[in-house]
Amino acid sequence: MIYNALIFLQDLFRPDAIGNGQVPDLQAPGIEDLPGDWRVWFEERAAIIEYDGGLPRERAEASALAETITAMEKQSAAEQVEKKN
Repeated sequence: MIYNALIFLQDLFRPDAIGNGQVPDLQAPGIEDLPGDWRVWFEERAAIIEYDGGLPRERAEASALAETITAMEKQSAAEQVEKKN
């Protein structure tokens, strides 16, 4: 199964999917399905936020996930600009 990790991560925070009665897809890929480099980046960010920020692991992971999404979007945008040039 091929999927776009960036789209998956963005869909986790779709406001239109909250409270609309949809049953979540239990087979949806999770954090463990991130591409290798992004998974390492996510884990490092979560650990830093948890340790330095003193946050519970769950909140640290949520914050790290948001940062991962932003970083993936920036890299994707930069790659598209490079392709155009």
